[in-house]
Amino acid sequence: MVRGASNVHFSEIQSAIYLPEGSSEANEFVIRVIDEIGIDRLRSFYNIDNGKVTLPAILSTNQLVIKGSIGMKNCYQE
Repeated sequence: MVRGASNVHFSEIQSAIYLPEGSSEANEFVIRVIDEIGIDRLRSFYNIDNGKVTLPAILSTNQLVIKGSIGMKNCYQE
C-alpha cells in the first residue's frame, strides 16, 4: 500500500477516435462515416478482432473513403 495513493485505473487503449463535443475541430467526414455506419456497429466490428482486420476493412468500403473525401488514416489509427 502506498501512502497517499488514489484508486485510479488506466485502461489499455488499442485505438481511439477523438471527437471533441461541440467543436469545429472534428472532421465532418469522420462524423458522416460514424453516422452512416453507426457507433454500435463500429464498436462491434472493432470487438471482433480488436480492430486489426474487420474494422479497417469495413471503413475502407465506405463511399467517403473510396471517393477520397477522407483518408483511412483519418478514419482509423491503431
